[in-house]
Amino acid sequence: MKVAYASDPRTSSFAVYPDATGMLRIWGLVDQQNRYHDFVDYHAESGPQRPGMFQVETVGLGHIRVLISYERVAELKVNRLMGRRLEVFERGPIWDLLRPGILNSLATVEERLMQEGVELKIKPLYEWTTSLCRLILRIQNYRHGGALLLTPDTKRIGLKVRHALDYLRLRTAIENKIYFAELTYKANRETGKLWNRDKPIPIDLYLDELVNDDDLRDARSELDGAIWFVSLLSRVDGLVLLTPEFDVKGFGVEINIQDIPRRIFMARSESGRSNDLVPLDYERFGTRHRSMIRYCAAVPGSIGVVVSQDGDVRIATSRSEGVLVWENVKLQLDTPERRRSQSKPTNK
Repeated sequence: MKVAYASDPRTSSFAVYPDATGMLRIWGLVDQQNRYHDFVDYHAESGPQRPGMFQVETVGLGHIRVLISYERVAELKVNRLMGRRLEVFERGPIWDLLRPGILNSLATVEERLMQEGVELKIKPLYEWTTSLCRLILRIQNYRHGGALLLTPDTKRIGLKVRHALDYLRLRTAIENKIYFAELTYKANRETGKLWNRDKPIPIDLYLDELVNDDDLRDARSELDGAIWFVSLLSRVDGLVLLTPEFDVKGFGVEINIQDIPRRIFMARSESGRSNDLVPLDYERFGTRHRSMIRYCAAVPGSIGVVVSQDGDVRIATSRSEGVLVWENVKLQLDTPERRRSQSKPTNK
């Protein structure tokens, strides 16, 4: 219907109800849906309640998604009903490969905090993975296609780096966000104790709270800008090259490895267990996917992320069985309750 052009899932939605005869009627338009998208894309710390008993989104041609509040309950993509989204950034081989680099970066934050007399009791490892998800989502929204390669190989074997770049801000912005968040939390806790005891708050402590809170806002803005910067690099032909600590080392990178791996599997679970692996034909993939699969097979410990022009995201790495590929990966947040639970993640 023509009136559909008046709405977009990003900002508004139609409210529909069945009348006494069972006919569907449009009640009106609900605005402020951008707050929902900002929340699930990790751009906001909290999200609103969603209207209606359930929501239906038209994502693209032949692509429909059904949600109850924040939880996806069904998704149809052309002729395929999508299954559960795989949480590869929370457990399984991809997380196992990401974790050492994240811990190295986190150690820098802990050292800075120790100098301020602050102990980081809860390790917010999710800050790195959510930043990576935000980066992938930005690339996905361009509808241009792109690729990221996180590799431990400092010699860059099999890579032709057209545009070398030593960009550290993505990592340091994540570190700054955690650092100032902890300082702000410490100041808030100390002023809160005095407030609850009905005692005067020293001016120095009050100023520390204000300054740290302002620094935290700046750090969040810095991280947002860094993610935008790196995502734009993906629009140049070739992949964006990163270290396991999320330092960017180049873009427009070509893969020159030609050896085709003998075994390629689609992983149907985060863990990639042998009984969850389905053999794949190398020729079913396009040029960008094939080159990434070849690199992952040749360089163990690397993680390849490929975003197609149609928005599909696939992640690859190698194990003893061969190259494993994951699709239908969870990038967005599910529920507000889940977001709150992420503030106290397990470090297993």
